[in-house]
Amino acid sequence: MIGALIAKRKAMAALEAMNRGDLENYLHGWADDGTFVFPGNVEGASGTHIGKDAIGRWMQHFFEQFPSRSFNVKHIAVSNLFDLTGNNVVAIHWELDLTNRKGVKTHGTGVTLVTIRNGKATRAQDFIFDVGDLFGAE
Repeated sequence: MIGALIAKRKAMAALEAMNRGDLENYLHGWADDGTFVFPGNVEGASGTHIGKDAIGRWMQHFFEQFPSRSFNVKHIAVSNLFDLTGNNVVAIHWELDLTNRKGVKTHGTGVTLVTIRNGKATRAQDFIFDVGDLFGAE
């Protein structure tokens, strides 16, 4: 159970940092060689982003495009309830309310799978559902 609590706290801290636009604290949870995969075919956003610097650039762009954002966690599941070494896989089911730079509001839901090794995220992949006009909003 301790492993599950640790993994869940790390996941919540990352989403809270995203809600605040706190890039430094968000990146603190990433391994230097981490990988972030964003779905779709959105120019400049979709694809595989490798390394903490690339992930930071992606996140900074996200913060700029959507100055108001609110991630709400619906469920968090972990693969290893008893992990004490900082190695786990976490599935985060979330809802997201966004407002872009032009004031357009949208709502989406999704799941992010995060692999944690030695207490740091090494890979995260988003699976996004119910996007509405999420990808068309700039």
